[in-house]
Amino acid sequence: MALGKYLIYASFILFFIILALKYFLRIKIAAYLQSKDTSVTGKVIGNKFGAVYFCCLLIPFWGIAIGNSMLNAPSMLFAMFAFSLMIGAFAYLKYKTELTIDADGITIKELIHTKKFPMSDISSVNFEYSISTYNRFLVITLRNGMQLQYAQDDYWGLSWFYEQLQEKLSKKSDSLC
Repeated sequence: MALGKYLIYASFILFFIILALKYFLRIKIAAYLQSKDTSVTGKVIGNKFGAVYFCCLLIPFWGIAIGNSMLNAPSMLFAMFAFSLMIGAFAYLKYKTELTIDADGITIKELIHTKKFPMSDISSVNFEYSISTYNRFLVITLRNGMQLQYAQDDYWGLSWFYEQLQEKLSKKSDSLC
């Protein structure tokens, strides 16, 4: 029983250490992600680092669940397993997402779904920045007001995609004048 309590306490401490590391290293992490982002051209792809980065907070939660199961709460393991599957599936979906661009528009491939948006449906593209993480998000705004957002910590190739889409949108607006 004492081991379960210690595992829970250690996991809480680990949780706060991970949060602190993410906070204090956020500028270095953002710089690393942006340098990797600029090395990818041709399409936007999910990155493994983003999936691991996203899932690293599961470690202390597993410690808490195992500690609680040692203290006669075995249902916590089942709940943690289900939660981990959801988080893992979400991270895998991001990792497997690809964005491509051609003369007609953009294509988004997500596992088994493919969506195509013609250039005429796209009103703008820009980067927005997160103050808390220093990471940026590629935001594609459609004419109907819907926004497609792709975070720097999950995808590489955003800079290239932004430049290509900006170029195509400016050509489109020049041809309308």
